[in-house]
Amino acid sequence: NLLTCRKQYDAFNPYAPSQILELDPQVIAIKRIGVTTTITVIINITDQVVVVNSNGFDVITDSQFNGKLKPYQIVWLKDE
Repeated sequence: NLLTCRKQYDAFNPYAPSQILELDPQVIAIKRIGVTTTITVIINITDQVVVVNSNGFDVITDSQFNGKLKPYQIVWLKDE
């Protein structure tokens, strides 16, 4: 469940600072900066596969992200 996952990371605190990232015109990317964790949210807004120059641990799927986004896929990448 996304809400349960979200509660685990202080980066999702509504008062945590955030930055808009320009990774690719086909994605929306936002870096959320918490006291103890930083999460980068990347959303593929197209019906195409998109490859971005980013990797990390996706806390939604509990797996390593390799930079390849399926159509409309969302990843929450925890900075290591």
